[in-house]
Amino acid sequence: MSTSIVQTKSEILPEITPIPLMQLATAFWAFKTLATAVDMDLFTRLSTSPMNAPETARWFNIDERPAEMLLTGCAGLGLLDKTDGRYHNSALAETFLARSARYYFGGFVTMLNRRLYSGWDRLPDAVRTNKPTTWDPDKQKSLFDGADPAMMGTFWQAMRSLSTFAVPELTTLNFARAIRICRRRCTTCRL
Repeated sequence: MSTSIVQTKSEILPEITPIPLMQLATAFWAFKTLATAVDMDLFTRLSTSPMNAPETARWFNIDERPAEMLLTGCAGLGLLDKTDGRYHNSALAETFLARSARYYFGGFVTMLNRRLYSGWDRLPDAVRTNKPTTWDPDKQKSLFDGADPAMMGTFWQAMRSLSTFAVPELTTLNFARAIRICRRRCTTCRL
């Protein structure tokens, strides 16, 4: 009995690297850093008072090492800047992640973290069973049926975060043609 060994010739082309795969595989690091900072309300605090790691640790009642790691992580993501040893919001964080910001986007980040992140951890189950992972279709008619009021509050905060951009864009659109078409084709249209 002979055993054949199949040898594959694999050549790595210089223009193809695993870097995009590393970025995909570690993308959750960036998201969880962002989500933790939003959950702690770090950007709101730094909006009014830049801090170094020891001050951050005292303010949030955490150890200095994780405070430094969170600050460094947020700076690496472009969310914080460091001047004279003190961290402050970057323009991006100041515009979207401090609660006082007109276009506060933290509600969406919070919803993704609290409502959807754990569901994505169960994606293999969803693919195998064709069932949702963030609600139980055997017990609920929809995602919102019997939903926890706190989670619904998080959901509505997320929708507000998204709508702050959608609504101004919608006001620039001219719906006159769509309304004329609707009036011609729809007998129940009240537009």
